[in-house]
Amino acid sequence: MTLDHFVFKRMIPLIFSRPAMQPLNRLLFRIAVSGMGINNYDGTSRDERLFLHRLAKLLPAETVILDIGANQGQYAALARAAFPSAAIHSFEPNPAAFDWLRKTAEQLKVHAVPKGCADRSGTLTLYDSSTDAGSGLASFVPGIFEFTGIAPARIEATVTTVSEYCAEQGIQRVGLLKIDVEGLELDVLRGAAAMLARIDTVQFEFNEMNLFSHSNMADIERLLDGFDLFRVLYDGSLLPLADAPLYRKNIFCYQNIVARRRGAQSERDS
Repeated sequence: MTLDHFVFKRMIPLIFSRPAMQPLNRLLFRIAVSGMGINNYDGTSRDERLFLHRLAKLLPAETVILDIGANQGQYAALARAAFPSAAIHSFEPNPAAFDWLRKTAEQLKVHAVPKGCADRSGTLTLYDSSTDAGSGLASFVPGIFEFTGIAPARIEATVTTVSEYCAEQGIQRVGLLKIDVEGLELDVLRGAAAMLARIDTVQFEFNEMNLFSHSNMADIERLLDGFDLFRVLYDGSLLPLADAPLYRKNIFCYQNIVARRRGAQSERDS
């Protein structure tokens, strides 16, 4: 029996697996997940903002950024601040949110696209809050609003794929593909399959919504073969996930995951 096995399989359970220790266990758990970049949403997008400024040192100034699930342009504003010369394309299929995005896009010189992204082009049913049109929780995945106790509004929305859009626009390379689509990340990545070899960085949110779409980190890792995965920490730095066990990867709570294509930085430097 190794010392590690003795400590973590015998001694710690013996000491901490008691009812009286549960308040301490819950406190330690909150400290641990927060320190590992989980459940740190604070309304200011601090982790994303600081990460983008770090990423700006690695990508060309005039890189292409695809902002999938732009809502009212919150992420576009962060991206523009970090990348003043980038070509930013923000996608939003929700008409109520797109009205706001269009105004933001004019100010930021961002190309606003009134579509969503999926694994095929066409139309999909978008579920939005019936009491808050243009909600940031709007999703193509059913069941999310019922879970919150709000009856959903249904909107027929136009969708395209990342690969089709890039072909139509003549986009040869993407520096950053950002995905915030409330559980539909797998479909967006499938629709980007033909472009993945020419995408340097993917950033996506992973949270409770992935439970409704029955997707987990192992599914996403398989699609992102050739990329190294990291979790964004509160200071914008990256925590490698390559050697993390599945239970530490599949915590269904707010977190931003970054996938960097292997060799992306060295190719830029060459």
